Amino acid sequence: MSYYKFLKETIDKTLTLLVKSKVIENCPEIFKYSIEQVPDNKFGQLSTNVLMINSKRSKMKFVEFGDIFLKKISNLAEFENIKIVKPGFLNFEFKNSFWQNELYEMLLSNQKIDKSKFKKKRVNIEFVSANPTGLMHIGHARGAILGDTIANLFIEAGYEVDKEYYINDAGNQIDVLINSVIYYCNKLSDKNIKEPEEYYSGKYIENIAKNFLDNNDVINLKNDKRLRDLIVENIIKDIKIDLKNLGVIHNYFISEKEIATKDNVNLVIEKLLKKDLAYEGFSKKPLGKTDDNWKPEKQLLFKSESIDDDKDRTLIKPNGDLTYFMSDIIYHSTKIDRKYDLLLNVWGIDHSGYVKRIKNAITSLFGNNFEFNIELTALVNLIQNKKPIKMSKRKGSFITLREVIDDVGKDVLRFMMVSRKSDKVIDFDFDKVKEQSKDNPIFYVKYAHARCCSIERMTKSSNLKDEEFDKYFKYLILPEEINLIIMLSNYLNILESCIVKLEPHRLTNYLYDLAKLFHNYYSQGSKDQSKRIILDDNKFLMFARVGLIKVVKKIICNGLLILNIKAPKKM
Repeated sequence: MSYYKFLKETIDKTLTLLVKSKVIENCPEIFKYSIEQVPDNKFGQLSTNVLMINSKRSKMKFVEFGDIFLKKISNLAEFENIKIVKPGFLNFEFKNSFWQNELYEMLLSNQKIDKSKFKKKRVNIEFVSANPTGLMHIGHARGAILGDTIANLFIEAGYEVDKEYYINDAGNQIDVLINSVIYYCNKLSDKNIKEPEEYYSGKYIENIAKNFLDNNDVINLKNDKRLRDLIVENIIKDIKIDLKNLGVIHNYFISEKEIATKDNVNLVIEKLLKKDLAYEGFSKKPLGKTDDNWKPEKQLLFKSESIDDDKDRTLIKPNGDLTYFMSDIIYHSTKIDRKYDLLLNVWGIDHSGYVKRIKNAITSLFGNNFEFNIELTALVNLIQNKKPIKMSKRKGSFITLREVIDDVGKDVLRFMMVSRKSDKVIDFDFDKVKEQSKDNPIFYVKYAHARCCSIERMTKSSNLKDEEFDKYFKYLILPEEINLIIMLSNYLNILESCIVKLEPHRLTNYLYDLAKLFHNYYSQGSKDQSKRIILDDNKFLMFARVGLIKVVKKIICNGLLILNIKAPKKM
């Protein structure tokens, strides 16, 4: 039994007894408290705030309540020591035999999540969805990897997951793209042609133009949808290649142009009007608008003000064009029709002001028979030679995702892009991520796995069956060994918290901390011969330590697999 399960059952049982004896009053249906590892071993190994929370429900002072609680559990054989620590914590130290048994259970298990803890769900995760106006840049990598990693975590929990890319192939940005390609086509034959006021520049767009010049009728296609479709199709093809190289494969690519049909638009309008959420009216003058020629025009508006917005928002413009807001409502209606239990969108931080609006609109229109969450990703700052790299996609002066993958590799990107909470800025330092040192987290974690494999090869531990290690683990008594086992025992708790909180950075941080603890343990052997893993004069102790290494290797490998990162056997 894992330490977490054992402690939780012990604490819950004790609280139940205290409720029955009326020591605790106003008891909730479910006991809530946390169980955490203690950073400094001099205060114990594990800690819970159970006293802080539940002493308030008794008529006793904290010290009295703590003493009663402590008496109920202090006689359990698994504990070496239990301390009450102000302002309301209970700290535990288990006997070595408990951790030795815990290690043996981890060695025999596959270290996979108990899927029965999670209610099965059908999930749709929409992520990346970069406008098809050019190659993806490094900023897109963060959302791509976050969405893909969350999907992997959901699959670990037993969810049925669809990964989706929404192609914004309608609207003004596509018109600008087409005009940009036309401009470059003309420029190749007329160097003095005037640049459009608004266009996409750069080698990538210029190369598209050169490719289309093979067709002599390209200029005549300007107002033909074939040119539009061909250009978008070519760009999406390149985006798919980059995503595949990043280890990201979507189940569906959904076209905005294809779903924004007249029938779908009319269906949504009918629902909006039926629920009294839209009306034909005049929008307020845009903030900061100084043009005296601005005149209000009648258009279809969503009643945003009634659901905590500063003004009612346009759904269909006076000229009949759909706004992004309307297109998004139509798109989400198609997801809801597909009967998902959870809709999760991963967007860039620049959409932060839009989140409340779209969530309110979807809930008001379609109810709450499903979960709808939006995760925002903060910026990625590129640094090289200790200087920031400035980028502009519109000007064509940006570093493409393709260039970064070629330079540092998929695994580095995947680890680093989920190494921090999604709303925190990431500084991506090209020089540091190439270092072979502990300052480079992904190298340090991979090296730990390779080192474990090397130890197994040298000791020929494959000749031992996992079941045979049971008789050796009693020799693991060093503080460094017990600390390593405690860290290993926390792996499944970390995974579960990643899933519940949608925070895969907890896994990358855990793997780095585990690698650091392992490398420190390994290095003790160079200072003290008795602490070496490979021992000629004590085979029983060597087998015990090799068994410990096998579990370290297994958990690092499992964690990297979820992150879709290779676990190398040699480095």
